[in-house]
Amino acid sequence: MSSKEAYAYIGIGVGLIVLLIIGVVAWVVVKTRDSKASRNPKELPRKLPDDPATPRGSDFYIYNYLNKPIQIDLVSTGITRPFISSIPARRRRGLKMSTVVNYFRNGSSFRISVLDVPGESEPLHFSDYSLDLPPGTTIRALHVGMITSRWVGATQDYKFIPALNAVQGRPWIKIHNKTAINLHINNNIDISPRGTLRYSGRDSFGVRIGTIFADQQGIFPPWKFTVPATDVYWGVVSDLQQPLFGGWQIDSEFDDEADEPQWLLENGWYGGPAEGNIAPGFVPKDGLPTAPLDRWGQLPKLPKKW
Repeated sequence: MSSKEAYAYIGIGVGLIVLLIIGVVAWVVVKTRDSKASRNPKELPRKLPDDPATPRGSDFYIYNYLNKPIQIDLVSTGITRPFISSIPARRRRGLKMSTVVNYFRNGSSFRISVLDVPGESEPLHFSDYSLDLPPGTTIRALHVGMITSRWVGATQDYKFIPALNAVQGRPWIKIHNKTAINLHINNNIDISPRGTLRYSGRDSFGVRIGTIFADQQGIFPPWKFTVPATDVYWGVVSDLQQPLFGGWQIDSEFDDEADEPQWLLENGWYGGPAEGNIAPGFVPKDGLPTAPLDRWGQLPKLPKKW
């Protein structure tokens, strides 16, 4: 082999090594960015795409989590006026801050209706949302139609009661209908508007982990019982986005600003990793690292090198 051929092979080898290094660096940057995003509760949970009617540079968003489009009317002194004619299903509509300041202020009231519901010729009244705010302030966003769950700590319902065949589930759960419509779920669950039902499972022997709750009208997306919570809230409307599992609260009255950590399930801290880049079995550590100790509480002795 001549010297020219040798130099050519060396050049090709160096080029491949450089490309490999560039690829590894790019992969590390992307994984680091994704890892940071997965731990950010503002980006991770149920991000909805924009409605095509959203103006560029919007400062405020209305989120529609339902499988049906919604209509929003402004209610003032008993008179209902059109505000937003339609927000498509699973979309968010942006508004300019000038519009928000004029309409989303203290004392404002909105009527939310669901469109295109089978068997309904008129928009179906879903919920009302009124603002009780300090003067000169407004809300950050409006989230319509969320499903969230809680562990209620002030209940004695589960004391000394086994879950029977619920497979790490609950003997029963309480399902709260936060809407103005009748809920029809799984063919055997019917809840009146603003009502609550204690549900003990299809066979009355407990609610199993993994049970799927499907709305028979097709308004809500299916919801899976993944954490053994005590209470589930359907159709929540709030200025704060709610997680699938919202942690602990003292009583069953819905609290959308709980002091407990809210995004345990989505961030992978409860029930196993919710994202692929969180290693199974990973446990967060608080404080400084401690030295490893053996069963007698002493530092382990390292083997002698031969």
